[in-house]
Amino acid sequence: MWNGIRFVKTNRLRLLNYGAIEHQTTLNGATVVGQGARSTVDVVYTVGQSGATQYVTVTSATGFEVGKYCTISDVTKNGGAGNPPIETDGTQETRRIVYISGSNIYFDKPLLKPHASGDLVTIGAPIHASIFMGGPGVVYAVGERPGVIQPPKYDDLMMVNRYGWRGFLKFQLFRPEFYEVVETTGSLD
Repeated sequence: MWNGIRFVKTNRLRLLNYGAIEHQTTLNGATVVGQGARSTVDVVYTVGQSGATQYVTVTSATGFEVGKYCTISDVTKNGGAGNPPIETDGTQETRRIVYISGSNIYFDKPLLKPHASGDLVTIGAPIHASIFMGGPGVVYAVGERPGVIQPPKYDDLMMVNRYGWRGFLKFQLFRPEFYEVVETTGSLD
């Protein structure tokens, strides 16, 4: 807290590669689920599936660097090449590049969705969202105070203890005009 203002830092409000495009290429061939992860990542971790292809092939890997995050998105959903990924594309995936060999890019984790040939692979500036809250913008309502529940043991040896809680509670937006969301990004220059 500084000067009566509380700052909370989190990386959950960061949209990778949604800003100005730094480098963009297309997939040179369709991908399948489980493809794209190198067998050993960060010298320690074994990821992916043993029989899966460990890379994705792109049209050109020029400008892509190990350690950068790239987003694979559907070319038809964001308006075509030259546009950054959009938030409403439920098929996009963001992965960290761990190795590049020619036009093959290896990721830190396997792809969890199939992607079509020609889909975009984008590295761009991240967008950071800041939420400014003021005044009594949220109220906390209690319908029933929380209470601990200890049901009886249900196993034959009477060794499994169960605990739970019950309460009717809710945070409710009270004054939305006290909130402002500001999206910012840095310059690529």
